[in-house]
Amino acid sequence: MCVAFQKSDSLNRGSDIFRSPIVIDRSYSKRIKINCTEAQIINYKALYIGKYTDTIRLVDGVKNPDHRRLQLTHFGTYSALIIKVDTSQLITGKNIEYFNNGNDKREIFYEAYPVFLYNTQGDTVYMGSGMVLPLRMEALDIENNWRFIEQYRMYYCGTGLPKFYLPDNGIILTSAPKYTGEFKTKLRLRYKEIVSNEFYGSINLKQFDIEADSVRLKRFGNEY
Repeated sequence: MCVAFQKSDSLNRGSDIFRSPIVIDRSYSKRIKINCTEAQIINYKALYIGKYTDTIRLVDGVKNPDHRRLQLTHFGTYSALIIKVDTSQLITGKNIEYFNNGNDKREIFYEAYPVFLYNTQGDTVYMGSGMVLPLRMEALDIENNWRFIEQYRMYYCGTGLPKFYLPDNGIILTSAPKYTGEFKTKLRLRYKEIVSNEFYGSINLKQFDIEADSVRLKRFGNEY
């Protein structure tokens, strides 16, 4: 079952005034356009964590080496985060495609938008584990309700994945798929109660059908 959210329940502060860094992506892999017939698991991996900078350089999707995990005792809240999807730039997204009933896999490189999370407060914020952000994409359906078109990857036991943090006045760069499909609509990203700027895109209506069984949603699932 899909969950709809009302705009009044969400926070979207400052994404219209946040100036996106220029992302120089030196990945030379051929990008494909993603056209999905079902909801996907997309792991929003952190590609850069650090201080705000005018330019971020990526090499084959490897996160910037300036990243350091912070082991601090005092943390702020995520309520001061700004999330911005920059549709004026394209970078390369990387996922794993499974086939032969999940027995085989191959890397898939696709068109993606850079996404920036900016910490506007003076405290460090805990963001997640395993360098993956708990973001999900939403879209407006034909009844003008916001509904998820992506599913979380579920873990059913301990993983030992390291935690990571966003320092004060720092930014995280990740990427969001540029979907294609027959249904044109508005899209946005959600991190708990925080939502990104809205942007136009195209999806397929079957992407609204979120399956309870995440095993069926591995087609574009990332590896850690």
